[in-house]
Amino acid sequence: RHEVVAPYRRMAGEAYLQTDEPLFGLGNLRATLRRSRMEYAIAAQNSDLRGHELRFWSRHWFGIDVTAALSGEHDAAGSLPRRRRDSSLGLQWQERKLTITASLVYAREGQGGVERNRTVFQFLAKRDF
Repeated sequence: RHEVVAPYRRMAGEAYLQTDEPLFGLGNLRATLRRSRMEYAIAAQNSDLRGHELRFWSRHWFGIDVTAALSGEHDAAGSLPRRRRDSSLGLQWQERKLTITASLVYAREGQGGVERNRTVFQFLAKRDF
């Protein structure tokens, strides 16, 4: 993309490996790697984002869907390096028109010397009529 105000070049790619059948009869697994680079005329605006994710999902006991994921990103190209790490666990149970969902997410983000940690728990019960 060429602009007069902020010309840049962008390159992006993603690769993943995923199981179609449950691994060892337990659940499915997906591993993802991605990279996105943006090069501006001014180097301080550059971005070289590298990310990864490992995700597991399964449907087992009493029809409960379980999802667990670990992911992260790192960008060292700009004036301040950025990083992010997420861990999550999700459960979902559905019986006819009743759905119960619970999720727990822990995120750790940092840019330069500033760091932020978040923990979120969410519980949802939904009945369709």
